[in-house]
Amino acid sequence: QVLSHMQSILARMKYGPQSVICTNEFATALSLENDEMQDPNEFARLLFDRMQESFRKSSDYRLENLLPSIFRGTSAYVTKCHECNGHSERQETFMDLSIPIVNVEAKSAGDDVDVQ
Repeated sequence: QVLSHMQSILARMKYGPQSVICTNEFATALSLENDEMQDPNEFARLLFDRMQESFRKSSDYRLENLLPSIFRGTSAYVTKCHECNGHSERQETFMDLSIPIVNVEAKSAGDDVDVQ
């Protein structure tokens, strides 16, 4: 249901004569309140979850791993001890990535930030 509503909205945006599109049915399919604002990251997670649910119900087995094959990644959190040089590592998978913005000018010289 979510996918058909999304497909309809996209088609009306591209080919429809109106400059304004009503998204109430799409919001209802996503279980959202029509007058509720959404954080873009939370909305993307919700949309991907609903799309994945629809793909699992599909008879096309290739759709089941479509979103993870495009968006899934792995991040590693490494903690190092500066005294003994020991370290621990924890890996997590993700479907979206939040990247902190570091103000390089305000960062003190002793701070270690390693982003790869």
